[in-house]
Amino acid sequence: CPGWCDSANLGYPSERNRDDRISNRGAVLIMAMSLSIGLGLNAIIAAGAGGPVSSGNWFFASTFGGSFFDRYNTSAGRPLLASRARHKIGSGARSKLRVVIPNWAFNTGANTLPAKIVRGALECNGVSVPVLFSGSRGATIPISNSLATSKFESDDILPSSFGLTKFDVGAEVFLWLEAEAITATNRIIMMYRYDKSAGMRAVQYNPATTSINFDSTGAMVVTGSDFNEWTTGNTTEIAATLIGTFEGADQPVWGAIGDSIPTGDGDGLQADDIAGFVQRSMFDADGTSNPVAIMKMTLSGYKLQTASSLTAQFQGWFGYANRWFDELGTNDITAVAGTVSLATMQGYKNTIWATMRAAGVARIYAMDYLPRTTGTYTTEAGQTVVSADYNTGGLTDQLSSWFTTKVGDGTINGKLRFTSTYGTNPYVWPANSTADGLHPNQAMHITMATEMRAWRQGLPA
Repeated sequence: CPGWCDSANLGYPSERNRDDRISNRGAVLIMAMSLSIGLGLNAIIAAGAGGPVSSGNWFFASTFGGSFFDRYNTSAGRPLLASRARHKIGSGARSKLRVVIPNWAFNTGANTLPAKIVRGALECNGVSVPVLFSGSRGATIPISNSLATSKFESDDILPSSFGLTKFDVGAEVFLWLEAEAITATNRIIMMYRYDKSAGMRAVQYNPATTSINFDSTGAMVVTGSDFNEWTTGNTTEIAATLIGTFEGADQPVWGAIGDSIPTGDGDGLQADDIAGFVQRSMFDADGTSNPVAIMKMTLSGYKLQTASSLTAQFQGWFGYANRWFDELGTNDITAVAGTVSLATMQGYKNTIWATMRAAGVARIYAMDYLPRTTGTYTTEAGQTVVSADYNTGGLTDQLSSWFTTKVGDGTINGKLRFTSTYGTNPYVWPANSTADGLHPNQAMHITMATEMRAWRQGLPA
């Protein structure tokens, strides 16, 4: 298999062509074909001169792939936390939206302390509209770890409420959420990694003396002084985000599962909360044009072992994307050789991929592991491979060969092996590509994004 491969690259329209159609849709008739391996996407038949008919499937709608939330212990007298998160619609125009909130902890699967949503609002086109849950403004997210309740969705939100006929690609939407602690030791919602200069904000406050301009438009304004404010938080839980149905035929929507590498560690936070090579690759090189919806279910330090034990929770979320990119495993293959066996890693991967198929995911792509070194990173010669697992014929090589086998037998649809991340010695980084031997630096994230973008755009649509 070359640097990238795809078992179904049979001459169908590419994602690059799909990207071009976002801005120049015209009278083009888009036919979405079922590339069936396991559970695939249903074929969508265009009806009459009106163009492709929506499948009604719900997919991630936002390009804001790093929008995590966490639940923080309340401080005395500050029981409310309000946040305003910026989203942009990606992949294609949406006929309706919903807010979806996870009902489980990403790192453990446990949800022992329910959160209470006091109110929510969606701001778009200069209009603020309340977000309702079963017809009510507030809702309690219950304790549960089952597949059926691993996600908590709002009622439908229609574009007509904002004076629009559709939520178009690139449309800017702000999600306001306010949560309350149910007990003194409970944790409540806040965001992780946001761009305050773009109008995002998360504050915990005392409503007796301090107020928030909820249900307004524009930047969040805090009146009073009894509040805390954060600019970062722990990614111990998944994001509250937006899902939507397409105006026409279903388009490519991506999810990524992984650890700190696709999260974007080593990359500086960019405008619109773009961080890391995966999210950067979902736009054109200018970081703005042809946005593709992406959800990063990624966490620094996350393990494949953990994810493979939470299949009931993940299955409820995997179905919100029709393409998944799987990088997990670096934290299982530690710097100490022999920590995990090939057979164990294969078992974990097969469990994750089977769960994706069970959720109806049409296309699954694995990523070959990056080098892992110590030493001085300004040269290749100054680096030392951390263990035999990352060296010639080691575990990462064995898994790379196995991924190719899994592409061949249809278990997954392809794999991506970057060419830019390996030095002349393919077991070390190129000079000046990493600051710690584990994560790409910002320049390498940008280079990897260029490579991944070209790979993605060459895939079947």
